Amino acid sequence: MSRQNRLKISFVLNILIFILEVIGGYLAWIRSGWTFIEFYTEDSNTIAMFASLFLAVYEYGMIKHGTDTLPGWLKGLKYFAAVSLILTFLVVVCLLIPMQGGFSAASFLLLDGSMLYRHLLCPALTFISFLWFDPIGTLTKKDVLLSMLPTLIYALILMALNLMRVVEGPYPFLRVYEQPVYMSIIWVIVILGSAYGIAFLLASLLNRLTNR
Repeated sequence: MSRQNRLKISFVLNILIFILEVIGGYLAWIRSGWTFIEFYTEDSNTIAMFASLFLAVYEYGMIKHGTDTLPGWLKGLKYFAAVSLILTFLVVVCLLIPMQGGFSAASFLLLDGSMLYRHLLCPALTFISFLWFDPIGTLTKKDVLLSMLPTLIYALILMALNLMRVVEGPYPFLRVYEQPVYMSIIWVIVILGSAYGIAFLLASLLNRLTNR
């Protein structure tokens, strides 16, 4: 496939992701109001919404004028969106569904209302566009580490708010008063380790595909 055709597909995918994120965001707002910002899922999907919009705007210019470069901040933003949405999907499938009843919880967490968009469609489309169509180029070890910063900041802020009893959760593993201290530490290590693993694997796959 030519680079120009790949760029056009990326443009269409990013527009589609943006539209689906707007729909999912509206449904989340109707359900939760401003409390939606407590959720990593909603925060990361909101970032993905803007990343896809900005990328589509730049790609339109690239298609129209034949340019082939993206600003570093935009590459980083889409990279974080991909990492965080994949992390969101894996947390839902591997942790939340088993914690909330197994198969019976799957239809709600993956198909109900905003969940369909935030937990399934947008993560899947972002993964596909990032790896095979977006003009990201190669990523470095520094990029991998930087992509983890938003997840680390979220974890620190929400754990602090839980300690101060400002919020509860919103995820079971953030409820510091309902589990031993060592379990909170283990959960932080597991989540951040998972984010790093996803970022590393994404970068490795992307670099391999880019340099073929």
